[in-house]
Amino acid sequence: MNNKNDLGTKITKGIFWSMSEKILANGVSFAVSLILARLILPEEYGLISLITIFINISNVFVESGFGNALIQKQDTDDKDFHTVFIFEILVSFALYLFLFFTAPIIAEFYKEKKLVNILRIYGLVIILGSIKNIQHAYVSKKMEFRLFFFSTLGGTLASAIIGIILAYIGFGVWALVAQVMMNSLMDSIVLYIKIDWKPKLYFSFDRLKSLYSYGWKILATGLLSTVYNNLYGLFIGKIYNTEQLALYNKGNSFPTLISNNVSGPIQSVTFPALSLVQDDKSRLKEMTKKTLIITSYVLWPMLFGMAAVAIPMITILITDKWINCVIFLQINVVATLFWPISSANGQLINAVGRSDLSLKLDIIKKIVGILLLVCSIPFGIVTMAWGRAVGQFFASVCDAYPNKRIIQYDFIDQIRDLMPNMLANIIMFVIVYAINFIEINIFIKLVLQIIVGCMIYLICSILLKLEGLNYVKYQLAKIFGK
Repeated sequence: MNNKNDLGTKITKGIFWSMSEKILANGVSFAVSLILARLILPEEYGLISLITIFINISNVFVESGFGNALIQKQDTDDKDFHTVFIFEILVSFALYLFLFFTAPIIAEFYKEKKLVNILRIYGLVIILGSIKNIQHAYVSKKMEFRLFFFSTLGGTLASAIIGIILAYIGFGVWALVAQVMMNSLMDSIVLYIKIDWKPKLYFSFDRLKSLYSYGWKILATGLLSTVYNNLYGLFIGKIYNTEQLALYNKGNSFPTLISNNVSGPIQSVTFPALSLVQDDKSRLKEMTKKTLIITSYVLWPMLFGMAAVAIPMITILITDKWINCVIFLQINVVATLFWPISSANGQLINAVGRSDLSLKLDIIKKIVGILLLVCSIPFGIVTMAWGRAVGQFFASVCDAYPNKRIIQYDFIDQIRDLMPNMLANIIMFVIVYAINFIEINIFIKLVLQIIVGCMIYLICSILLKLEGLNYVKYQLAKIFGK
């Protein structure tokens, strides 16, 4: 009983610290991005978007698979961490050299000569990421998530200062490059000081082999997801132009920001927690259900609310030059609604050691997603965005399917548990969106929409007796009552 309570306390505090870290980091980053969006043109953002596609794919090899394997393995020791550290450093250097020498080819593909030097400098973040990945795995294994708060604070503030100064004095796209690299560098420096694990020159093929059987499947799954997620940017950047790509990415970034702040912290805590009770089916089901309800209860009103206030919000925050990103924002809200289902079920499958099943499901999801992308390309960017939303819904069904057998909790049961939350959010959305038709000052309109939205959602939570409200109140009491 004490072990159960101790784990519950660790999960609660872990979510609190992880969410605090995400809110701090993304809050500051969001504020900085608003400033940079006013100082930097959309086409310059588009250049970074093109490069980020290749950086993200490269990062999969150093940030997926073995880090999760270290967390999932129950008897992990320092030798495992040192082995993976050496391996990922070598992989990151190889990937950087590959990008360095292929930069001219990538630049020629997009007809953008500027990309050569930008990619060669920006690519160094891959090496920094390999170091940070092991540090994050160590902290997650120990469930000491408060350390992320301090490392993120240092990286976020330092990168914000560098990015704004460089953008203000006219460095344009280089301000964005410097911001990302400084963030990663400071994150690793703070963690190096804070944690008691330090890298050593130790490597064991036997240790790597034992982690490989689990890690390669997570790596393959991450690679499939990253390639798939960046295919849209790849095609938009090639078929259209960097400005259209920037509008598409900027519209996607707002819902993604919210999702990362809510789903990200919960996901980072629940995976190691689920791994600790991977043999207890009833505990797994209970924790998965709570994760779904809490995540949707907190995430959905932010997404629905953002979709309702999108036009005045974009106009006020980043000016009319970005107004065409509104449609992509609203479509991505629809796609992100299904993320809690995919995330919670995917975490459970990996926590019980079924990374092979996760890989098989991902192959199916990506095949369907690519078919949707290919079919939607002739009809324009908006149709492509809707195709992606349909693909995310299909992905949530796929991720939930195996858990009918693993924990007797299928997709229909999960939807049934989430329906009260959905009803409350639909009511809130309709009322808030209607305020758009009132002819008043745009600042007053946005403030009114936010206030009314919060009030309506709270009233609906009480009248519909939403479980999420009780969970949130209980968890807050545990955090501040200790």
